[in-house]
Amino acid sequence: ALVLAAARFGYRVTKRQGDAVDLHDETHPGLEALGFNVLYVAPFSSDRKRMSVVVQRRSLADSAPVGPITVYMKGADSFVLPRCSKDQDQAVVKELLARTQSFAEKGLRVLMVAYREMTAEEWECFEGEVKAIARAELSDRERLTEEFNARLERELHLVGITAVEDKLQTGVERTLTAMRSAEIKVGMITGDKFETAIAIGKSCGLVPDDAELRILRAEPSDDIAGLRAQHQAPVTCWPTLDKLGGVSGERKFCAVIEGHVLYGLLEDPASAAELVAAMTHPQCVSQIFCRVSPGQKGDLVQLVREHVGEGGTVMAIGDGANDVPAIRKAAVGVGIFGLEGYQAATVADYAVTEFQHIWRLLFMHGRLSYRRNAHFILVFFYKNYVFTICQLWFSLLSMISGQTVFEDSYLVLFNAPLTTTLPFFAALLDLDVSPDDSDLSADLLNEEMPKLHEDGLRNRSFTYPLAVGWLLCGTAHSLVVFLLVMSWYWAGAGVVYPNGKIGGLWDMSFNLFTVIIYVICAQVLLVTVQWNVLVHLAFFVGTLLAYALFVIAYNFFFLNSPYYGMAEQIFTGSIGLWAVQLLIIIACVAPAAAVTAWRGNKWPTRSQRLLREVQVARDRRYQGAKRNFVSRLSAALFGHAFAQTTVLARTQEF
Repeated sequence: ALVLAAARFGYRVTKRQGDAVDLHDETHPGLEALGFNVLYVAPFSSDRKRMSVVVQRRSLADSAPVGPITVYMKGADSFVLPRCSKDQDQAVVKELLARTQSFAEKGLRVLMVAYREMTAEEWECFEGEVKAIARAELSDRERLTEEFNARLERELHLVGITAVEDKLQTGVERTLTAMRSAEIKVGMITGDKFETAIAIGKSCGLVPDDAELRILRAEPSDDIAGLRAQHQAPVTCWPTLDKLGGVSGERKFCAVIEGHVLYGLLEDPASAAELVAAMTHPQCVSQIFCRVSPGQKGDLVQLVREHVGEGGTVMAIGDGANDVPAIRKAAVGVGIFGLEGYQAATVADYAVTEFQHIWRLLFMHGRLSYRRNAHFILVFFYKNYVFTICQLWFSLLSMISGQTVFEDSYLVLFNAPLTTTLPFFAALLDLDVSPDDSDLSADLLNEEMPKLHEDGLRNRSFTYPLAVGWLLCGTAHSLVVFLLVMSWYWAGAGVVYPNGKIGGLWDMSFNLFTVIIYVICAQVLLVTVQWNVLVHLAFFVGTLLAYALFVIAYNFFFLNSPYYGMAEQIFTGSIGLWAVQLLIIIACVAPAAAVTAWRGNKWPTRSQRLLREVQVARDRRYQGAKRNFVSRLSAALFGHAFAQTTVLARTQEF
């Protein structure tokens, strides 16, 4: 923005090669071409919060240096003013501070610019120090550089201030409002001025209209001496912190803390604990940390993460290099690709192009990821339990003889190809509520979708009662399957082969294995909300067809196997056998379906209520489409007048 502004005012960079920079000046006729040599650069850092450069004019004809050597510095006003000369006109300083305050209150990002000139002899001394620092030990180089920069950046003269408007992206207020609706604590950590941070917080909805500001900051000063003394004063534990936690009444508040105060709070363990307590206070709707360095951002995120422990998850969102420490320290880091570069996005766990995409990341993909993982783990636990517990029932029946009820190859192949495909795709692609559903209104979407995120915050989809429920369901299903299959053979109605032989243990084992697969698939489909194409393929191809092909191949290659000849039961089995298998599936799944339907009607979840709203809207749209179809058909066949009569009659009927 500053480079574009300079070009707008007639100063353009035409060439840069190494330390040589050529400018084109459109404001002074006859002096359009300017050349500069960059002698030294003191880069921006999280502690300095400023940047300085030493330049000298040079001749474009022979590149010889001409003119004085100048130090230019830009940075935050609280770091530039203390390094300005005391001889500075105080009226000018007060005017600049007033303008800075005014710009900050409008939400503009303010930088202060200062300079000083030095003689060639003075720079030769500084240049010698630069060369000495370059030859120094690595352990001392950083300290020596800081001391050198402190001597260089002094007795400056103010040039002025710059104010840049940092426009909010689309959807920021909607995303932050949704986070608060989902009971997610939201805080903003920025390096902006106090007034700028508050203005941005109000404009983006971080500070609600009904919330009061609880402020912790150093007292501002309006002269250079006061700012210099304040900047050099040691920071201690601030006693005003207790007012953040001691809020009277039920009024909400937003905690606003300045970076200079944050130094002392982070250094003292008691104050740090009190700070986290204030941030997690039920009445604290948000927090704003201003004038914060990148290092402080990481320390603050680490502090919150240590205090919340396993009771919460800390997510950091940033779009620039200054946000990298916070993203690294957070449990979940989200980087935004922006004009400030890709540093934040490259170190983050997730990367988005706009802030509004975090709404979808949290309330769609985040919620679905949690729900699908919980679904898959519980179903996987259930299917293995049903299969394994049948071994227990058979061992009790066989007097703990050690005889297995299933053949070894079937034991190996049960998990990997036969009963994993359907649960995997059912959990991976299951979708109950989608923000892309056209029948879901925008108001209902913004109001209800964030509240669905509470299931993950409260861990409602993966609890001990749910695990016990699946355990009891698996116990009941395995017992029903085992008893009914055994009863079929105990009744003497087992498989009779063409040679007159009656099927025995392995026939019963094969049918037991087959029915278990059917029951598991039926139960998985029962708890799956969306049956899409891949779920159908996983059921018919990945499970049923794969099982049939496996039985055929096993029957063809392993002639001495106990399961030899079992393929005939799948394709040429008796009607009675198929009827018993269907009866067992119904006996297992019907009670579970009845309990699920009763519980959904008696105590529907928020997602189930939202699905009903979507279904009602879909039915209305279908009825409207049907009425429009009748109207168009009548108009085409009988004319417009009869079509209107038909529509009126249909409307009264509906």
